Amino acid sequence: MLFSRCSQSQKILKKFFKADILAPIIVGVLALVLWDMFVRITHLPPYILPGPLLVFKTLITDWNELFPSLLITLQITVVAFLAAAISGLLMAILFTQSKWIERSLFPYAVILQTTPIVAIAPLIILWLKNNTFAALP
Repeated sequence: MLFSRCSQSQKILKKFFKADILAPIIVGVLALVLWDMFVRITHLPPYILPGPLLVFKTLITDWNELFPSLLITLQITVVAFLAAAISGLLMAILFTQSKWIERSLFPYAVILQTTPIVAIAPLIILWLKNNTFAALP
């Protein structure tokens, strides 16, 4: 019984130390360290680029103010994801209906796919008349 527990714990440790799990953790920690070093070395003011420790401290201390905004952002993200998934599914169904439809609309789909979000975002804001879910009760 003791041998089986050691074997199970060794399997868990081996899974953790696989490159698939360990590499992203190392890269994330390295990115945070480099970010912190960059902010300290360049003496950037926090309003231009705050350090990771200041971001974490602010997240903890101002949680009551930030949490409602987080909920609104999550709500907008979920609605946008659902709209994108449904419209993508409908486009795929439309494309499979005939080769003529696919050949006619495919170039526009590629153009939309390769257009940067930064270029489309102002148009979406104008089309939705700056409406977010923040106005909802």
